[in-house]
Amino acid sequence: MHRLILSALFFFLPFSLLANSSVDKSRALNNKNISAVRLQTHDSNDSSIFVEKGLMSELGNGMEKNATLAYNYYTKAVALGNIEAYYHLGRFYHTPPVSNERLFKKDINASIRYYGYAADRGYVRAQHNLAYLYFSEGLPYKDDNKSFYYAQKAADQNFTMSQYLLANFYAIGIGTVKNPTKAVELYKTVLLKEDNGRAQYNLALLIASGMGHEVNNILAYALWYDNAKRGDADSAYNIEKLKKRMTPEEIKLAEELSKNRQKMINQVTPMSLKKLL
Repeated sequence: MHRLILSALFFFLPFSLLANSSVDKSRALNNKNISAVRLQTHDSNDSSIFVEKGLMSELGNGMEKNATLAYNYYTKAVALGNIEAYYHLGRFYHTPPVSNERLFKKDINASIRYYGYAADRGYVRAQHNLAYLYFSEGLPYKDDNKSFYYAQKAADQNFTMSQYLLANFYAIGIGTVKNPTKAVELYKTVLLKEDNGRAQYNLALLIASGMGHEVNNILAYALWYDNAKRGDADSAYNIEKLKKRMTPEEIKLAEELSKNRQKMINQVTPMSLKKLL
């Protein structure tokens, strides 16, 4: 194969798997309708309002876009013990925003401190970002065991980005022993919820290789073929290799299967423990 699964894991761009303010964009847009009176006369001890105003300032929804002002709102909310605000400050130190008013600098120690406070209290986006931080940062911060731990915590809360990250960890053995069956289960879970070309590519590779799933060339071909139609060159390359192991009739069946995405994903059947033994 042209691409190994390790290559597929690193196919995403740096920080593309981070939860960030954009995931709260719809919430901020809805907050345009928050009563102006409520925003201006709210109880000064209402930390949730500071968080909402921070998001609105950060994204420029309903308020002037101003990262410094957003940071100040989040800081006020943290002082009042707001868990979500800890996550937002963790983001600011992890991937500093551009601001004309203030120079924000990356501070991984501060990011870990803020993410960690929220993550250890169950805030799922902080759990996910902390998992990705421990995975992606270099030494002395890189810690595969902690990365797996927090990815598992977030995945258990049904956070899709963490389920994808965790699938990669199980496929390769990062922070845990290799478990391709768990990887197949998680990739399937992700694909039933969203269109994720990277998860689909990795899943096809496992199926074609008989890892965590019985070898099924038709299904692997269909998954890669669907990706290739949308411009994925690696999937297209693997299709040409896989064709050499298939009959014309099987190729026709695979291309037909790729037209029905739901049916294609539902055919994924993780290998049972009995078969593994």
